[in-house]
Amino acid sequence: MSGFIVPSLKTAMLWLFAIMIVCFVIGAVLVVLESDKPDHNIQKNIDFYYPVQGIEKAQFDLEVDTGSIIINPGEESEMVSGTVFFEGMLPEPCLSHTITNGTANFVIDREKNILHDLIGGEENWKINLGEKIPANLDIQLGTGDIIFNSGEIEIKNVRIENGAGSLYLDIHEWKGENLDVSIETGIGDLTMIFPDNSDIFVSRDQGVVNSIISGFSANDNGYIHNGSSVNNSTINVSIIQGIGELNLKTIPEKN
Repeated sequence: MSGFIVPSLKTAMLWLFAIMIVCFVIGAVLVVLESDKPDHNIQKNIDFYYPVQGIEKAQFDLEVDTGSIIINPGEESEMVSGTVFFEGMLPEPCLSHTITNGTANFVIDREKNILHDLIGGEENWKINLGEKIPANLDIQLGTGDIIFNSGEIEIKNVRIENGAGSLYLDIHEWKGENLDVSIETGIGDLTMIFPDNSDIFVSRDQGVVNSIISGFSANDNGYIHNGSSVNNSTINVSIIQGIGELNLKTIPEKN
């Protein structure tokens, strides 16, 4: 009885290459079949709404591969509402949540889809956050733009990771006591607008970045702004930016 013969390295490499080609062909066939469906290029949208009942604080974990995320202040009666726009061939995304001991955890859910993994597709989220409930934001966007207008949303912590795209964060109407912001972006411009009456500390780790700064003084670690009022709130910002433009400025509080 003959034993098992270990193939040579050359033979093994040829088999691996053949398997890779077969997988590629199967993927291409699936893409073609899916593209023939009538709703391939149809943009769909889904509305969502969650009231504040039973929620004392909230955590939002928003992860999107490609597209955009726009966040604005909403009504006091709502925790979150909005609309997601997506291509018809993609699995339907949804904003799901659980509530434990008064803390609501919101995440973006979507069914696993081999076509989505192979060729991707855009999801564009328009989100309104209620101003009544304390909330933390954790946003991860591979490619695309992020816009966050805080209004008087009672935000406590903001963490953003963006591979490529522009970030615009306007928090000049924020009314809290302490806010921590962490931003990590690869390629793209970053604009942040702050309340003039807050003490602001910005640390930075930058690559090739053109900085346009107004209302701050520079030090070895970054930038500092001393608030214009008594009992100032505090904003701590950490920025890691690869390539792009950095815009920081403050706006006085409206009388």
